[in-house]
Amino acid sequence: MRALLITLCLVTALLPSACDSSGDSTSQAGGTNNSLPETLRPLPEHPDSVGPGPFCIHTVGTRSDNIFNPPSTPQNTWPYNGMPQSERKRNWMKRRPLNFDKTATFDSLHFASLAEFAGAVFKDSARFNKVVFEQRADFRYAWFKGPLNCVDAEFHDVADFEAAQFDVSAAFNHAVFHDKPNFDWTTLPPVVDFEHVEFKQELDLRLADFQYVDTIYLEAFDIETGKLLVEWDQLGRRDGRFRIHVREDSVYNELGPDSRDKFDRLQNIYLGIRNNFLAQDDGKSAADDVMYELALRQNDLLGGFWLTLYGAFFGYGYQPWRFLLYVVLPIIMLSSIFWYSAYYREIGPKVLENFNDLIAGDINIPDTTRRKSRLTNTVWQMPDTVVRAAVPTLARIWHVLFFSTSVLLGVKFSRDWLSVDNDKFNYWVTFQWLLGVGLYVSFALLVKGSKFEFVKDLLGF
Repeated sequence: MRALLITLCLVTALLPSACDSSGDSTSQAGGTNNSLPETLRPLPEHPDSVGPGPFCIHTVGTRSDNIFNPPSTPQNTWPYNGMPQSERKRNWMKRRPLNFDKTATFDSLHFASLAEFAGAVFKDSARFNKVVFEQRADFRYAWFKGPLNCVDAEFHDVADFEAAQFDVSAAFNHAVFHDKPNFDWTTLPPVVDFEHVEFKQELDLRLADFQYVDTIYLEAFDIETGKLLVEWDQLGRRDGRFRIHVREDSVYNELGPDSRDKFDRLQNIYLGIRNNFLAQDDGKSAADDVMYELALRQNDLLGGFWLTLYGAFFGYGYQPWRFLLYVVLPIIMLSSIFWYSAYYREIGPKVLENFNDLIAGDINIPDTTRRKSRLTNTVWQMPDTVVRAAVPTLARIWHVLFFSTSVLLGVKFSRDWLSVDNDKFNYWVTFQWLLGVGLYVSFALLVKGSKFEFVKDLLGF
C-alpha cells in the first residue's frame, strides 16, 4: 500500500512537466521560441477544467495557425500580415510567396532590412505611400492585380520588379530611386505614373513589356540626360493613339483643358526625351521620331491650315520623303507629260547625240537636210507623228523623264538644255529650273531633325 501511494505521487508530480516538454518540442519544430506572447503559452490556471492532454494539443494547434501572423509581429516584418503559400515556392525564393487577399496597406512604414515580396500576389490594391526601403525591395515575380501606389516612396537600395506583372496601374510619382531599379521582363499596366520621380542612377526599360500601356505620365521626370534607356516604340503612339499624357486638374475638368497650356507641358516632356536620345549613341533617328510626334500633338491641340499642310506634304520637317513623294515627283511627272506632248522634237537630240541621224536614216532624209540638222542640233520640220514613229514609245518616255528630272533638280544651269531657234522652249526650261531652285530652298528651310543637318550645311543654310 505504501508503494502504491509513492507511485501515485510520482505520477502526479511528473505529468505537468511532461506536458510542458511536449509543448516546447512542438514550438521549436514550428520555428517559435520563448519570446512568443503569453496568450500562446499553456496557462497554468484551471488545470482541472481542461485536461492536460487536450490543453496541450489545443495550445500547439493555436501556435501553428498563427505562427506566421502572431499578433505582435510588426507590419514591416515578414510575412507582413500576408498568408504564405508553400505550393508556389520556387528554388530561388528565400521564403514562401505571400498572398494578400485584401488591400495591403504599408503607408509610412520603414523597412530597415530586406523587404521580401518575391512572388507575392496582391489581389487588391497595394499601398506603399511614403515608405522608406533602406535595403533591397524584392518584388520579383510579384503579381499586382489591383493598383500599386508608391507615392513619395524612397528606395535607398535596388527596387527589383523583375518579371513582375501589373494589371491596373503603377504610381511612383514623387518617389526617389537612389539605386538603379530593375524592370527587366516586367509587364507594365495600362496606366504608368512617373510624374516627379527622381532617378539618381540610370533607368533601363528596354526589356520591360509595354504592350498593355496606354497612358504614361512623365511630367517633371527627373533623371540625368542620357540615363533613360528605352526604345521610342515603347513610349510613342501605338495604333494611332498617343500614350504620353499630362494630368488634368480639377480646373481643367470643370472648364475644359487649355490647349496652349497643355501643349506647353507636353512639349517639355517631349523635349526632355529628345535630348535624352541625342545624348546617346545612334539616338538621332529616335530623337526625330520624338519631335515628329510632338508636331502631331501640336496639330491635334492647336491645329491650323498651314500646319496641317506642312504635316501632309513635309511630315512637319521630320519626314522629308513626303516632300519628294507628294511634291517633287508630281512636278516631274506633270512636266514630263508637257515635254512629251509639246517639245519632244527638241528634247530628243539633247538626250541622244545621234538622235537626228537615227531619224534621218529611218525616214531616208537627203544628205543636205541631214547636214543642216547637225549644225542646228534640231530636227527638221516634219510632222510629230513621223518623229514618234521613228522612236519607240518607251524610249520617248524615258527621254522626257530624264530631261525633266535633270532640269528640275539641276543645281547649275546648263546651256545644253537650251534650243538654238525655239525661244518658247527656252522659256519653259528656264522656268522649270527656277522652280527646282525654289524646291531646294524650300527643302532647306522646312526640313528639321538632326539627320538632315548636313543638308543645310551643304546648301549654306
